[in-house]
Amino acid sequence: MKLQLSKAQMWIAAAILVILLAAGGYKVMHKTGESGIAPNSGGTGTNAADSVPGANQAADSKYPGITTVTSKQEFISKHENWINRLDEIAQKVNVAYGGWSSGKIKTDEFLNTCGTLRQEIKILNKETDLYTEYNLNRADQQSVNYTAVIKGYAHASKDVNDFLEYAFRSSDEKIKDRYANLMETKYKNDLAQLKKDMKS
Repeated sequence: MKLQLSKAQMWIAAAILVILLAAGGYKVMHKTGESGIAPNSGGTGTNAADSVPGANQAADSKYPGITTVTSKQEFISKHENWINRLDEIAQKVNVAYGGWSSGKIKTDEFLNTCGTLRQEIKILNKETDLYTEYNLNRADQQSVNYTAVIKGYAHASKDVNDFLEYAFRSSDEKIKDRYANLMETKYKNDLAQLKKDMKS
């Protein structure tokens, strides 16, 4: 009888331990999200930047790996770096497309290059969207064209990313149409506007 009671107690203790561990894991996931990274969302308010992700983040990030931009100089420096890296990816797309459309490289090689570039832009997007938050005062936001630059960069990045995604599920003619629309027209226009917003 004592042996049976001891086993019962052991099972009860094990069940309690499992419950406690599960509860602890839920708290961690609830706080940081399933990926362990806090969403980079803005606060609420009435100024123009409130609709832009990261506009009202706390100055000291609670999450490791996230950089908080607190000065206009840092804001400008980061976006100049991101724009240059995005345009490097876009230029690689142009070279690959030119080789494919002229028959110098086969479709498989073109798509392999697109796959590599898609991974590059995903890494860049994680840096800009997940690992950076902003805490600029109103005066600095206005001086750097905060809302226009944030949205302008997002549009230019989306143009390149969308083309790379479409390339894998489109016919040859559709790829050519997407390239003309997204890369030759939209990306060039969005990039030109973004650079203009950065200078003004």
